[in-house]
Amino acid sequence: PTLEALFSKAGTFYLVETGPADEREEVIAFYDAMKIRRLRDSYTAEVDSKSGRDITNLSGGRLQGLKSVLHALAMVMPRVEKQRDHLGPDGWVYRKRLKPLGEAGAIRVIRNLQVRMNLEGVGSVSDAMTARFDPQEKTLLIEEAVLDDPRDHSWGLAEGLIPCIFEGSGEDSLVEIVELLLGRSNMREMNSYLDRRHFPMMEMKESAGDQRLMRLAEVLNYGSYENLRSHFESLKDCDFNKWRDDALHKKI
Repeated sequence: PTLEALFSKAGTFYLVETGPADEREEVIAFYDAMKIRRLRDSYTAEVDSKSGRDITNLSGGRLQGLKSVLHALAMVMPRVEKQRDHLGPDGWVYRKRLKPLGEAGAIRVIRNLQVRMNLEGVGSVSDAMTARFDPQEKTLLIEEAVLDDPRDHSWGLAEGLIPCIFEGSGEDSLVEIVELLLGRSNMREMNSYLDRRHFPMMEMKESAGDQRLMRLAEVLNYGSYENLRSHFESLKDCDFNKWRDDALHKKI
């Protein structure tokens, strides 16, 4: 469901229009000056206390498999963006949200996931979800069942990923194509499907830094740091998530 529909259950709030395309940049600048918040950047999504256990550290290879699918999805999204040219260009966020999830981005795996969505000044709403992105923490929350059978949960995963791909008018129209792509599981199959649907040819370039982060994720997302903590007392309280920090990536 869209953010507007979700938070309409929590309280009253008002959305502003961004105007016609030729005026949109100036209108958005005015809203920014007036400190009118973007809905897509203003909410938090957290694991509700009704949820089960966090098993991220036990998910290892299954989680890395999902990351590979998300990476492939991000790489083909320029083709979808080009084909859906009626959607506002400012709404596409997959480069800064979806792409990192296939690299260093944080994903938490929860049994019987219940997500509480909070919007300051409006209220909160809790619901069972297959997946949901928290823009404040830049973390994707997913139900454990997604790792067991991603294709069987592709619709719920697609819904949860939409805020990582596009936010704005028309976002719901992307759920179907995202679901269909998630069912292809790798970039070759995704591109083959888009070819058959006559989507424009586009390509997202991968830098050496992108490839390095993917390799780093393959190593660290298997929970190797848990072994280090158990064998070395001095590492027991160390934060092994600092490698996800963008500033550190630049230093590397």
